[in-house]
Amino acid sequence: MENGYALNITGLDDKMDSGIPDKHIVLLTGTPGTMKSTLAYYILYNHAKNHDVKSLYLTLEQEKDGFLFHLNKLGLGDPNPNIRLFDMSTTREQWMKLSQNKITQVKEVLPDANCGSCEYKGCLDYATAVVTSGEATNLCVPGGEEVHEKVASIMGVDTSSPEVKEKASKNKDLETFKRQLQTLKNVIDFKLLVIDSLPVIEMMFRMQSPRDDLFHFFKWLKKLGGTTFLISEMSQDSQSYSRHDIDFLADGIIKLSLYQQNPTTVQRHIQIAKMRGVDHTTDPFVIRYTGSEFEAMKVLM
Repeated sequence: MENGYALNITGLDDKMDSGIPDKHIVLLTGTPGTMKSTLAYYILYNHAKNHDVKSLYLTLEQEKDGFLFHLNKLGLGDPNPNIRLFDMSTTREQWMKLSQNKITQVKEVLPDANCGSCEYKGCLDYATAVVTSGEATNLCVPGGEEVHEKVASIMGVDTSSPEVKEKASKNKDLETFKRQLQTLKNVIDFKLLVIDSLPVIEMMFRMQSPRDDLFHFFKWLKKLGGTTFLISEMSQDSQSYSRHDIDFLADGIIKLSLYQQNPTTVQRHIQIAKMRGVDHTTDPFVIRYTGSEFEAMKVLM
């Protein structure tokens, strides 16, 4: 969007001279119970509803049905074709449904030799693996470089990248996830993306060098396009916004926290700790959900 993506938080949006810029990667971080996932979906929901912005919410830890039940209780569960909610526990079935057209496109540019040189039984099996499992785009021997270029173009892969030219990936599971996400980008053409959550990515894809792997993952998200919100966790006594000190990789950091006001009252606070290219306050605000929207009020010291 020309003026960026608003948070749609009354009392806070006007403390930023513009919304979140396009192609920013924003860390939405906080302690448990601070409504990180709800706020992330709320941002997508409002842009989908009011501006027809296509969005993808990818949950890696909450089951889809449970999350939808929670959203319905908050009045955010209205079906909207501009928002796709994907649960990683059922993603393979969903990838297949969305990817049939891509599989057909890849199959049509293959020579239909069914020679097995790619180590698959036939061209259809290879096309399916390229689209749904992140297989390399350059394994068709009879087709050579010409077919490689065509398959890579369909999949949105840069053939000049050193990563593509290497047959084996340092982290094949993560590369598969990235390829699947690229397929969703090609099919849905989302402009806003939420990945819930960053710690689960580290665990699921068995990152041996998390700092290095996440550095390259952030670079890849930039190339993917759109604006991304990465949900992360903070411990109650931590001063770091994320594990492995990767705060510097994010273009923006929105921090949510719990504040014990008195023995019987706990407030939720929100702070825009960082947002590159945007003139914004870094003051903390009390945040609450009214049943239809988030509101923020200045913290009184």
